[in-house]
Amino acid sequence: MKPRNSPRGTPGRVLLLFSLLAVAVTAASWLSASQKHTTFRVSWPTAVGDSTFHSRDSPLPTLSLGQHQFAIIPASEPILKRRDDRMFAASLPGNSIRLYSTTEKFPANETPQLYLKSADGEFLRVNLETIAWSQPP
Repeated sequence: MKPRNSPRGTPGRVLLLFSLLAVAVTAASWLSASQKHTTFRVSWPTAVGDSTFHSRDSPLPTLSLGQHQFAIIPASEPILKRRDDRMFAASLPGNSIRLYSTTEKFPANETPQLYLKSADGEFLRVNLETIAWSQPP
């Protein structure tokens, strides 16, 4: 006489283990995603990918904003070394010049410290000085 094999809950155990594994993977990925958003935040646009470099020795361009024109003057401070993704672009409509700030948000009545990119991870501190607006006749 042949012994008969009968299932003794094995499919149930396999399904239980599979569902526990699926819950564990889901919980681990959810925790990993939530930690990434709280510990490191990148805001676009940043200085990542900007290949326009300026140095203290090269002539700096002027900046036009509406009815005002500004000269960009390098400050006497040393070059700031900071990762490109930690420098936030100052939005200047209609200008090809990209200025950066170390802070993403600042009060409306306050001008943040502004920087020009001098190399990857290096930024030159600049000041803006108002110059006379020259309009064509």
